[in-house]
Amino acid sequence: MKKILTIIFILMTFAYPIFSQWRVMNPHPTPNALYVGSAPSADRFFTVTPQSEAVFTHDGGQTWKVVQIGGNGIYRSCYFLNDNLGWAAGAFVERLHKTTDGGLTWTWLSNAPDTTKYDIFFIDQNIGWSVGFNGFIIKTTDGGDNWFSQTNTSVTSRTLYGVYSTDANNVYVVGSSDAVLKSSDGGNTWNLIPMIYGTTTDYRGVYFPPTGSGQIGFIVGHRNRIAKTTNAGATWSSVYDGGTTNQLWSVDFDDSFVNGLACGALSTVLRTTNSGNTWSAVGGFPAGITFYSVRFGSDNAVYLSGNNGYLFKSTDGGATWNELGYRFTTSSLKDVSFADTLNGYVVGTNFVARTTNGGLTWMQQTSPFSGDINEVVATSSDHAVAGCDGGNVIVTTNGGNNWNLVATGITGTNSDILAIDFINDNFGIAAAYNGTVAKTTDGGFNWTIVSAISGFNPWDMDMVDSLYGWVAGTGERIVRTTDGGLTWQQQLSVGGIGTYGISFIDRQRGIAGGTGGNTYYTTNGGVNWLSATTPPGNTVWGIHFVESPVLGSIGMTACASGYVYISTDGGANWTLEPRYTISTFSDIYMTDAAHAWIVGNSGVILKYDQPANVPVELLSFSSFVVDDDVTLNWSTATETNNAGFQIERSKKLEVRSEEWSSIGFVNGSGTTTKIKSYSYKDENLAAGKYLYRLKQIDLDGTFEYSNIIEAEVLSPSEFILEQNYPNPFNPNTRIQYAIGSKQFVSLKIFNSLGEEAASLVNEEKSAGFYKIDFNASHLSSGIYYYKIIAGDFVQTRKMILIK
Repeated sequence: MKKILTIIFILMTFAYPIFSQWRVMNPHPTPNALYVGSAPSADRFFTVTPQSEAVFTHDGGQTWKVVQIGGNGIYRSCYFLNDNLGWAAGAFVERLHKTTDGGLTWTWLSNAPDTTKYDIFFIDQNIGWSVGFNGFIIKTTDGGDNWFSQTNTSVTSRTLYGVYSTDANNVYVVGSSDAVLKSSDGGNTWNLIPMIYGTTTDYRGVYFPPTGSGQIGFIVGHRNRIAKTTNAGATWSSVYDGGTTNQLWSVDFDDSFVNGLACGALSTVLRTTNSGNTWSAVGGFPAGITFYSVRFGSDNAVYLSGNNGYLFKSTDGGATWNELGYRFTTSSLKDVSFADTLNGYVVGTNFVARTTNGGLTWMQQTSPFSGDINEVVATSSDHAVAGCDGGNVIVTTNGGNNWNLVATGITGTNSDILAIDFINDNFGIAAAYNGTVAKTTDGGFNWTIVSAISGFNPWDMDMVDSLYGWVAGTGERIVRTTDGGLTWQQQLSVGGIGTYGISFIDRQRGIAGGTGGNTYYTTNGGVNWLSATTPPGNTVWGIHFVESPVLGSIGMTACASGYVYISTDGGANWTLEPRYTISTFSDIYMTDAAHAWIVGNSGVILKYDQPANVPVELLSFSSFVVDDDVTLNWSTATETNNAGFQIERSKKLEVRSEEWSSIGFVNGSGTTTKIKSYSYKDENLAAGKYLYRLKQIDLDGTFEYSNIIEAEVLSPSEFILEQNYPNPFNPNTRIQYAIGSKQFVSLKIFNSLGEEAASLVNEEKSAGFYKIDFNASHLSSGIYYYKIIAGDFVQTRKMILIK
């Protein structure tokens, strides 16, 4: 008989650090303008954005980090003296900061005057200048802790954009309307250099190569103009005059003062290979980029930064260039939908793309529809349906390898489908802008007109099951169906411009938002809609509402001008999230409380990850002992990014033991809010007490340990020979036996004539449970007997081999 011990049962949860993370997926690392940058070495480039961000690489552009600097305004320039020490300057409150750890953290330099600053430069760790609006010039002699004014509006009150110093005395500043200034006494007094060209030039950048002994320098400005001095700025002469209105922003040279580069608007990059005497255009860039900065990190490594997050690198001194980061489209995206945390789709005008890795990369697919694709629903990784203009939908059942164009039967004026939703791979409803409603029960290939919504234009739809659903639209109106779209009842009519997004968790709880941030919530299926107490501050173009085992519920909005708001109290109050772009968002999709994606203009895609909202919650962890086997069982209530569980075991000794060993791995379920059950069997254990724990590992490699449970394998108190299993068998079977004390054991197989066919055990054994796997492939079919002799214990059992 089998020895079965009591189950040990423990309730617990894995502990998770609470953190929230937004990441720009496209374009990565940022969609924002990248202003004046700095490259202190070949592998390090730093730049700043108007969204309070420092954007930098420490590995030559392979990976990028985006850090919020602080303050409230626009950063325009940064300068790094070495790989770690740098400063950033900009406009409005608190816009002068310092870092000493390579941009990871920033300290506000509170004594700097509060005005718009366009550039900053340091000659050493103590002495530096910053320049800006209305002739603004300030200087520090203690690394930025304290600043004093060197502004002299009697010399110039023009906006100053660039500053450079060859030593502690000679300082150069350039700006709009022919502003070229020089100081020979560290900025105490300034001289305005006479007009260089015959027409006015707005200058932006100034640079003096260090091998020029302070005599040779360059300035760049609009009309594609580059001027050069060979006498420390006393006089300047033109070396390039493009003859257009195009603005040049930056100029830089390698350390050998052979190769130089200038850059500016309209994707302009100019290169010299003879120390700046002649310049020629470098092509191959996307059209329309304004490059604000070009910086040599070494003689070969050069970086370009510009608007819309464009970053380029050259490894041959500027002759050829490669784009850095990730950018798969600049097309405006209208909608997004994910089937799970990995598989999702985005759509736009004649545009559809798919990801299979949570949005890290995207593959554009061929659309059979050339107009606006307005709304997409991904019911599974392979099946998706998108609503298009003119009453059309496109359907895929193979992950977008092929899309099929299907006419729903909706026709007439305003037949564009903006509102569509599916509850599974088969059942879906679509409402056109003219109010016509169509239904499908075969995944979108065949549609039937079932009803019409009157009085407003539908904009968004959410079906929670085959009967209940809601549509929101113009006039800030909401209607509900309780019969699968056959009839619609008006629930809200505020009379505003529009309610553009609506989302429900179940038949009772829902939220909706639209014009000017007007947001509503309901807890009774829309019988009553309540206005948010603290609504979003911007027009809501997309909204989503899901359940959270931690928060109860969580709602998110995608708003105009790059704003995102979150509610954790059912939609009554909304708080502003960090702003990562000024591009207007069009839609948001949440697979669960831990994952969301937002899309919008210029192809911008943001992803939200917060595992704490859906932690890996362990409901139970128990052990079950049968003979010398321990079976571990556990279940989870929720999981987020769960790669799996590593099972670890330790033998319990009289003293505390920390000798844990890994004995197996069980795959997790990724992200889910459903209860999942798991099991693992630890076999053939010697008698004793054992400790077990689970090492829960996330997809990114982070891990947490469960509590420890104990299981005891007992020595058998009697001698046992179990019936083999399976029986009959072909050709493998297992024989189990137990001996209650140390004995010499003989276990043999005999045929029906009593002849020995095999000897399985013939040695001394300690007390315990044993298993023997017997392969009878060398024997013929028939009846066999297996016999054990262990001391005084003798027993024989019959087995049948059938081939």
